[in-house]
Amino acid sequence: MAKSNIFAIDIDAAERSVAEANAELVQRHTLLLEAFDRIPTTLETAENIERAKRFARQLNESAQNCRRIRLADTKPIRDLLRRVDDFFKKMEKQATDAQNFVLEALSREGRLQAEASRLDQTAAVASSPVVSLIVQPETGEILGTAQRRAVDNAAAVQLQWAVDRIDRAEIELEALRPYLTDAALLHAVKAHLKANGPNALTGATYVQQATMD
Repeated sequence: MAKSNIFAIDIDAAERSVAEANAELVQRHTLLLEAFDRIPTTLETAENIERAKRFARQLNESAQNCRRIRLADTKPIRDLLRRVDDFFKKMEKQATDAQNFVLEALSREGRLQAEASRLDQTAAVASSPVVSLIVQPETGEILGTAQRRAVDNAAAVQLQWAVDRIDRAEIELEALRPYLTDAALLHAVKAHLKANGPNALTGATYVQQATMD
C-alpha cells in the first residue's frame, strides 16, 4: 500500500509563527535563563536564600505560562489529531475484536485437538473410539468432552501459552522483579512514600527537597 501524507504542513514555518506570536514570552524566558546562569552554587546568606526562593517562584510562573499558552495554541491541532486518531482507532478496534473472536474459536479447537492427541497416545486400542472428560485442574469443573479423531495436518491449530488472568493477592511479585522497569518501580515507590512516609522501604533511599510552599 502506497504511503501518503494528506496533511502537507511546513513545520519550520509553523515554528516561526509560534515564536513570533509569543515573542514576549520568549524574551521573558531568555532573561530568566540568563539570570539562572548567575545563580551562585551555594546559598550561604539569608539574602541569597530569599532571592533564590523568589527566583524559583518566577521560574514556576514562567513554566506555568508556557504550559497555559502551549495548551491553548495547540488545542485546534490536538482536536484535529484526536479526530483523525479516532477515525483509525475505530476500524482498528473492529478488526481486532473480530480477530480475537476468530482466535478464540481457533483456541478452543486447538485445545480439543491437543486433548484428542493425548488420548490417541494413551488409548489401548488405536482403532477404538475414545471419549474423555476435559477437567479444569484448579477447580475440577468439567469443561466438556474430547473424542479421539484424526486431524489433518493442514487443519491443525498451533497453540502457545498466554496469560489468562492474575490474582493480585497471590501473584509472586519476587519472580517478576527482573521484568519490572525502573519507571514502574519508581511509580510504586512514590506511592509507598505517600502512604507510609520516608525510610520505610528496603532498597529505596530518600532525600528532602525544597517545595514551592
